[in-house]
Amino acid sequence: MKAQILTQTIVFILAAFVFILIIYFGYKAIAGFQDKQEKIALLEFKQGLEIKVDELRINHGNIDELLIRPPADQVCFIDPEYDYNNPALKTERPILVPVFKAKAGNVILLKKDTIYDKFYMNDIKIGTTPSYCCYSTRNALKLKLEGYKGKALISSWNTLNCIP
Repeated sequence: MKAQILTQTIVFILAAFVFILIIYFGYKAIAGFQDKQEKIALLEFKQGLEIKVDELRINHGNIDELLIRPPADQVCFIDPEYDYNNPALKTERPILVPVFKAKAGNVILLKKDTIYDKFYMNDIKIGTTPSYCCYSTRNALKLKLEGYKGKALISSWNTLNCIP
């Protein structure tokens, strides 16, 4: 009788240990999938933008639409030809100034008002302002790209979700 109780206790402890291991490794695997999904979304965003910019920078005057899904809440483009000491950039979006000063990137993705990722594209132009930020709506961003003197001029079809 005592041996049966001891055996059942050991089986219960072993089953609890196996259950905890399954939960732990399952959670770890799911978290890994989410990280990989974010990396894939970022790569798709970068490649889609780079391909369209390369296509339009050599076609002066052509206008094309790019529907892209950024992996962040907001995407900011900074004109690489502007000086980082420009007061407009400092007053409108101070979070972008350190990135631009370090020349670490001119395409900046923001998630919850913090920098999520950044990369540099030499062949973009913004227009008359030093920066151009767009909020993604329904996880998609509709950009208007125009070939302009060897560069791609970036703006938005929907000006309601972009701030020049």
